[in-house]
Amino acid sequence: ISVLLALGATLVLAFAQPGAGDGSWDDDEIALEGVLSAEPYPLLRATDPSAPGESRAWLLVSEGKHGTAERVAKLLVDAPQKRVRVHGLPLRLRDQRVFELVDGDRALEVLGDAEALTAEVPAAITLRGEIIDPKCWLGAMRPGTGLVHRACAALCIEGGIPPCFVGGPSGEAPRFYVLTDAQGAPCNDAVAEKAGLLVEMNA
Repeated sequence: ISVLLALGATLVLAFAQPGAGDGSWDDDEIALEGVLSAEPYPLLRATDPSAPGESRAWLLVSEGKHGTAERVAKLLVDAPQKRVRVHGLPLRLRDQRVFELVDGDRALEVLGDAEALTAEVPAAITLRGEIIDPKCWLGAMRPGTGLVHRACAALCIEGGIPPCFVGGPSGEAPRFYVLTDAQGAPCNDAVAEKAGLLVEMNA
């Protein structure tokens, strides 16, 4: 997950759509340990067992078409970040990661305090691509992109799964972004109806 994107006001149809490729969703439950933050969306910074020694950013989701904001907020009520252990199922696609938490209290366990995480703030730029829900895009659904998946993506985003964007400036290779509003806050309601469409975004 490379960038947190401040969402601009302009969304119009564009002309090219990046393919999602072949993501994978593991059937076996695993545990990850790392630093959990709640804002703008629940995010875990932890090593991927499939790539030892490499720290990754994992967006956290719940089963079905649901996010984890309420579950994480209860855990981090007294601090913006904590060191935690989480249990669930990993979804992977190239360098992107999503982690689906198991149900129940054992999904999240606090291990201790943690230093604050920082996010990259990009310069103003115009991007072309598609607004997606990352859970389906990484392999929970096939296809997890495009018009055929539009209704599902909108429901996932409305349910609290972090909205993301796959695209980039014209002529450049697509990148993966997590969407926020211009103040860095969640923007699920503002972008859900645009999921699955090709858009141009001023950010």
